[in-house]
Amino acid sequence: MIWARGGHADNEALPEEIGMRSGLGSLIYIVIGVIVASSHHYFTHADKLKPLLSALLAVALWPLLLLGISLHIK
Repeated sequence: MIWARGGHADNEALPEEIGMRSGLGSLIYIVIGVIVASSHHYFTHADKLKPLLSALLAVALWPLLLLGISLHIK
């Protein structure tokens, strides 16, 4: 059914709604990444460059941590 206001069908999302959904999805992904990286102790020595890079990789690639892959940069 087409609405008279805006001319969008019921199942079509407006561009603003799509952007808000992807932004919320990205935020949730990052929050989960921080939680998983923290539980794998990636933030314990994040005051130097290599541990900080390891922590950033762990947040971005947190599904690999769940598979048992170590992302510590040595």
